[in-house]
Amino acid sequence: MVTKTNQEAYLAVLKGTPEAEFPQLPAAIVVPTPNTTVRHAGIIVVTAGTADLPVAEEAVLTASLMGNDVMLINDVGGARASTGS
Repeated sequence: MVTKTNQEAYLAVLKGTPEAEFPQLPAAIVVPTPNTTVRHAGIIVVTAGTADLPVAEEAVLTASLMGNDVMLINDVGGARASTGS
């Protein structure tokens, strides 16, 4: 897994590793491994806002490549509730 990369690097990697993939949101290059056994079911990555999404997607990708079952819950941030009169 290569993180914080770009399309140019991905195309270079493809020349020697045609099975490589480039999920653009976390900007990572990965080579999937077959038959990964689930190590932990129920890992949840939660973001407070959409600005967190690239980092959250990278966390989801990393945990998934390590054989974990991962769920992303995006943009759960909320304004502070007013309880005044």
